[in-house]
Amino acid sequence: MNESQLLSVIDGALRRAGSVADLTDDCAYVESGAQLITTDTLIEGVHFDSQLDTAEQIGAQAAVQNLSDLAASGGRPLFLVWSLCLPPSWADEAERLSALAFGFARVATEHGACVVGGNLSRIDGPLVIAVTAAGACFGPSPLTRSGARPGQAVYVSGRLGDAAAGVFDPSAATRLARHGWRPHIAEAQALALWGGVGACMDISDGLLLDATRLARTSGVTLALSRSAIPIGEAAAALGKPALDLAMTGGEDYVLLFTAEGSPPIPAYRIGEVREADVRGPLLLDLVPTLGRGFDHFGTASNAS
Repeated sequence: MNESQLLSVIDGALRRAGSVADLTDDCAYVESGAQLITTDTLIEGVHFDSQLDTAEQIGAQAAVQNLSDLAASGGRPLFLVWSLCLPPSWADEAERLSALAFGFARVATEHGACVVGGNLSRIDGPLVIAVTAAGACFGPSPLTRSGARPGQAVYVSGRLGDAAAGVFDPSAATRLARHGWRPHIAEAQALALWGGVGACMDISDGLLLDATRLARTSGVTLALSRSAIPIGEAAAALGKPALDLAMTGGEDYVLLFTAEGSPPIPAYRIGEVREADVRGPLLLDLVPTLGRGFDHFGTASNAS
């Protein structure tokens, strides 16, 4: 297909998902009041597997990953733009491309966002999906990673490990569970309006690594308990590796936050915030722990 035909396929898929936008101009004109902007990139072979994941699942993942960043900041999604670098295997299959666009737009629409534009390029390599998402604050100001204070409790807004289970031991069941993720937008709204949150971020690279990042940014130490970490059903079914998958696997897209008092959402209390400890930013059952997780560029324990 040529570029015009590719755009026609994508436009049709967006409209089927209820995301109707004018794709004819070089820029989208948006009167949105956007306050939050995030960008992320998904690469075939790194973030998804075209042999194990459907095109619709991959498109949905691209949207979830970016909308989850808005949720982490207490943001209401407004619009997304995306850039597709298509290898021949994707550019020549209209049905596959349509499913990719539909999955992307379906998730966006479900959470009140519109896909307002993008870009197409050919690539002699893996499929690359680059997304930029914009949103507005639910509350008077964004949630950040820097507000954790000693005495607050540490929570997560969902169970962990199912996304990693689909990579560790891929099967029809675990791979389906892997794609059960969603951006925790409703939870973010409740937390932002509640006003009792200290610090917040989403878990994309693993609980231990992301908890370390939050602790360092806030200048505190997080003391977590192994027994309190909620494990997803698919991960738990794998037995012994389950806890490690829940702590380090990543791509769970639940919210990690600190708070005083009882949060207004269902959440799991997994630890507490302490004064900065000379032994490090993260304690697991009171033992200093490296922030293991997924790092694109090397040793995750050195990431910040």
